[in-house]
Amino acid sequence: MVEKLYQFQKRRRGLSIESGTANGALIKRRFGVFVSTRSLTTFNAFLDDVFTSRSNETCEVTLQKDGSAPRLVQIEAITKDGQCEVCHAVVMDITERKQAEEKLKEAFQKLQASQKKLELYSRNLETLNKDLDGFAYSVAHDLRTPLRSISGFSQVLLDEYKDKFNDQMKHYLERIIIGTKKMGDLIDALLLFSRTTRADLHYETVDVEKIITDIIKDQTAAQSERNIDFVVQPLPKVEADGKMVEAIFRNLIENAVKFTSKRKNAHIEISSRQENDEQQFFVKDNGAGFDMRFKDKLFGAFQRLHTESEFEGDGISLATVARLVTKHGGRVWAEGEVDKGATFYFTLPLKRSNL
Repeated sequence: MVEKLYQFQKRRRGLSIESGTANGALIKRRFGVFVSTRSLTTFNAFLDDVFTSRSNETCEVTLQKDGSAPRLVQIEAITKDGQCEVCHAVVMDITERKQAEEKLKEAFQKLQASQKKLELYSRNLETLNKDLDGFAYSVAHDLRTPLRSISGFSQVLLDEYKDKFNDQMKHYLERIIIGTKKMGDLIDALLLFSRTTRADLHYETVDVEKIITDIIKDQTAAQSERNIDFVVQPLPKVEADGKMVEAIFRNLIENAVKFTSKRKNAHIEISSRQENDEQQFFVKDNGAGFDMRFKDKLFGAFQRLHTESEFEGDGISLATVARLVTKHGGRVWAEGEVDKGATFYFTLPLKRSNL
């Protein structure tokens, strides 16, 4: 920013004398000659105010001389001891500053417009998700009755008329019953997924270690014939929805128990660490693992990386984990290697989130 000091005289209005340096064309010439036409009225009013009110005044005008590009300057008049015949003025070139301000203003306006679009998109997405969840719940709920009828009547035919059916017909009926049962299990899983993920957050102080202890107790009882080594590192209390945190860990631990089922000595570790503004948890196992090329499929509903003949399941548990973690404003991801185990990570913000 270039600053120069001038004198303005009341009797010879607009005459400027640059103090301290030789200013060529500006010496003893009317300052107004270099003021652009559109700024001349502003400049004259500025001089009137200075010499009338005898107070410090400021104005912004555009100067242009010798065919050069116009420059925007700020003139700050400084009266001395209330003198009204002569005043000093500091003239500062503020062209670049004004250009920067305009660019900043334009960028801010674009940012505001983008923020409004993002908020609209977020509201639309939230509405769409609610509609989809509601649709899924309704469809799943309505399918249960006809499925029960199919399964029930098939079982009646098999029980009451089995003497009249040959082996192939019996096999067909058995396949119908097995298929409807599996579909019923999927519907139940979908309904549970919908109910769980649609619930509102209710924050409380959650004792994670107690949750893990209860889940391990349940799994130890259910898998009493297996040798599973659970290792639990010290875990912190967190501010979160207790039921959802319990569902997250239950799904992850049950997932680890399932995929270590072919290990003679299964090893499952649960641990945590704090990073920046997040509390990070992980559940690690030495089970079947997975191919990292397909990691993006892990948390999708009904996505499976293993066949049902290898490991049973409905493909909902990890999708539930992802939805509940996201609901808290956290992140979820996994690392693994085929036949060498997997580690599932998720984070919970240290500060409350309402998603």
